[in-house]
Amino acid sequence: MILRSAALAATLSLVAGCGSDAEPQPKDLQPTDTSGQQVVVDSLGLTFHVPDGWVIFEASSPPEASDATVRALAKRLKVKATLLTTRIRSGAMVQLYSDQPAPRGLVDSATVIGLLIDELPNKEILRVQLEKAGGTEVQLSDAETAAGPAIVVSYQLTGHSSTVVFGQAAYVDVGRTVAVLTVSSTKAEQTATLGQLVLDSVDLDS
Repeated sequence: MILRSAALAATLSLVAGCGSDAEPQPKDLQPTDTSGQQVVVDSLGLTFHVPDGWVIFEASSPPEASDATVRALAKRLKVKATLLTTRIRSGAMVQLYSDQPAPRGLVDSATVIGLLIDELPNKEILRVQLEKAGGTEVQLSDAETAAGPAIVVSYQLTGHSSTVVFGQAAYVDVGRTVAVLTVSSTKAEQTATLGQLVLDSVDLDS
């Protein structure tokens, strides 16, 4: 379940060529929350914030399995360091993990991927694809961010041990591409808090 939310967001990108029914919004908003640590995604030209202390990895420059940060995270996630580095290398372009305890090997996390499209995907098609991928309690809404208009998708995933993971993916139109910022946690309220921080802080990198 470590990167399942990211995989799910990637699955949803398959429908990204379909137009959205969201009305474009002027990109003149300013971030309303800049608490925590800033994450800069150069390849997408955007920034956003996550809580202080989170570990950040990039698929384009993955760490070695011998890296102390990787080994410590792998121990908390109850996986081998070599498996974690493989997942980092083949997963989302940016992957972030909380520094908090990881009960049952699950930890609060976030991922970023970029879609090679110039408009937001259709919400109803997103819903169908998400449900086909195993998502339940799916909810979709429009949002305005400092980086551009967005579609926010919240859902639940159930793991092999019946552990429920709550996810929220924000599809943000950043101009000539759509960024997908996904957060997940085993606690619904934590996912909502993380998701709101992302929405309130995401901005174009000036």
